[in-house]
Amino acid sequence: MEFLLKGQLNVPASLAPDELDAMKAREIARGAELAAEGTFLRQWRVPGRRAVWTLWEATDATALQDALESLPLYPYFDIEIHPLADHPRDPGRQDFAAATATGGRA
Repeated sequence: MEFLLKGQLNVPASLAPDELDAMKAREIARGAELAAEGTFLRQWRVPGRRAVWTLWEATDATALQDALESLPLYPYFDIEIHPLADHPRDPGRQDFAAATATGGRA
Protein backbone atom coordinates (compact mmCIF):
# COMPACT_ATOMS: atom_id res chain seq x y z
CA MET A 1 0.00 0.00 0.00
CA GLU A 2 1.27 3.46 -0.85
CA PHE A 3 1.14 6.47 1.46
CA LEU A 4 1.78 10.11 0.58
CA LEU A 5 3.09 12.09 3.55
CA LYS A 6 3.49 15.81 4.08
CA GLY A 7 6.00 16.55 6.81
CA GLN A 8 7.12 19.76 8.47
CA LEU A 9 10.32 19.69 10.53
CA ASN A 10 10.01 21.60 13.80
CA VAL A 11 13.31 21.39 15.65
CA PRO A 12 13.24 23.00 19.11
CA ALA A 13 15.70 25.82 19.72
CA SER A 14 16.96 23.92 22.76
CA LEU A 15 18.47 21.19 20.56
CA ALA A 16 22.22 21.81 20.30
CA PRO A 17 23.52 22.30 16.73
CA ASP A 18 26.02 19.43 17.04
CA GLU A 19 23.28 17.11 18.32
CA LEU A 20 21.05 18.14 15.40
CA ASP A 21 23.90 17.51 12.93
CA ALA A 22 24.41 14.02 14.38
CA MET A 23 20.68 13.30 14.17
CA LYS A 24 20.61 14.47 10.54
CA ALA A 25 23.47 12.10 9.69
CA ARG A 26 21.62 9.19 11.31
CA GLU A 27 18.41 10.27 9.53
CA ILE A 28 20.15 10.13 6.15
CA ALA A 29 21.58 6.70 6.90
CA ARG A 30 18.24 5.31 8.10
CA GLY A 31 16.45 6.85 5.10
CA ALA A 32 18.90 5.09 2.78
CA GLU A 33 18.16 1.77 4.53
CA LEU A 34 14.40 2.29 4.18
CA ALA A 35 14.87 3.20 0.51
CA ALA A 36 16.93 0.04 -0.09
CA GLU A 37 14.13 -1.99 1.54
CA GLY A 38 11.58 -0.41 -0.83
CA THR A 39 9.70 1.39 1.97
CA PHE A 40 10.84 4.99 1.35
CA LEU A 41 10.22 5.63 -2.36
CA ARG A 42 10.41 9.35 -3.18
CA GLN A 43 10.91 12.78 -1.59
CA TRP A 44 10.20 16.34 -2.71
CA ARG A 45 11.00 19.65 -0.98
CA VAL A 46 8.52 22.45 -0.48
CA PRO A 47 10.50 25.55 -1.51
CA GLY A 48 11.01 28.13 1.20
CA ARG A 49 9.91 25.82 4.03
CA ARG A 50 11.30 23.00 6.16
CA ALA A 51 8.62 20.78 4.67
CA VAL A 52 8.69 17.73 2.43
CA TRP A 53 6.30 15.45 0.58
CA THR A 54 7.34 11.80 0.65
CA LEU A 55 6.01 8.61 -0.94
CA TRP A 56 6.15 5.42 1.12
CA GLU A 57 5.22 1.78 0.54
CA ALA A 58 4.15 -0.37 3.49
CA THR A 59 1.96 -3.41 4.03
CA ASP A 60 -0.34 -1.39 6.29
CA ALA A 61 -0.51 1.68 8.51
CA THR A 62 1.19 -0.11 11.40
CA ALA A 63 4.21 -1.00 9.24
CA LEU A 64 4.38 2.62 8.05
CA GLN A 65 4.25 3.86 11.65
CA ASP A 66 7.09 1.49 12.61
CA ALA A 67 9.22 2.78 9.72
CA LEU A 68 8.54 6.41 10.62
CA GLU A 69 9.36 5.87 14.29
CA SER A 70 12.71 4.38 13.26
CA LEU A 71 13.80 7.78 11.90
CA PRO A 72 15.91 9.84 14.35
CA LEU A 73 14.13 13.11 13.51
CA TYR A 74 10.64 11.57 13.76
CA PRO A 75 9.88 13.26 17.12
CA TYR A 76 10.36 16.67 15.47
CA PHE A 77 8.17 16.14 12.41
CA ASP A 78 4.53 17.17 12.13
CA ILE A 79 3.24 14.61 9.61
CA GLU A 80 0.00 14.34 7.63
CA ILE A 81 -0.55 10.85 6.18
CA HIS A 82 -2.64 10.25 3.07
CA PRO A 83 -3.24 6.56 2.22
CA LEU A 84 -3.44 6.10 -1.54
CA ALA A 85 -5.67 3.76 -3.54
CA ASP A 86 -5.24 2.80 -7.18
CA HIS A 87 -7.29 4.72 -9.73
CA PRO A 88 -8.52 2.78 -12.77
CA ARG A 89 -7.45 5.54 -15.17
CA ASP A 90 -3.95 6.09 -13.72
CA PRO A 91 -1.57 6.45 -16.69
CA GLY A 92 1.11 4.72 -14.60
CA ARG A 93 -0.85 1.48 -14.40
CA GLN A 94 0.32 -1.47 -16.47
CA ASP A 95 -3.17 -1.93 -17.90
CA PHE A 96 -3.87 1.77 -18.52
CA ALA A 97 -4.64 1.34 -22.23
CA ALA A 98 -7.12 -1.47 -21.52
CA ALA A 99 -8.72 0.46 -18.64
CA THR A 100 -9.11 3.55 -20.82
CA ALA A 101 -10.64 1.58 -23.68
CA THR A 102 -13.19 -0.09 -21.36
CA GLY A 103 -14.08 3.04 -19.37
CA GLY A 104 -11.96 2.07 -16.37
CA ARG A 105 -13.00 -1.57 -16.06
CA ALA A 106 -9.77 -3.37 -17.05
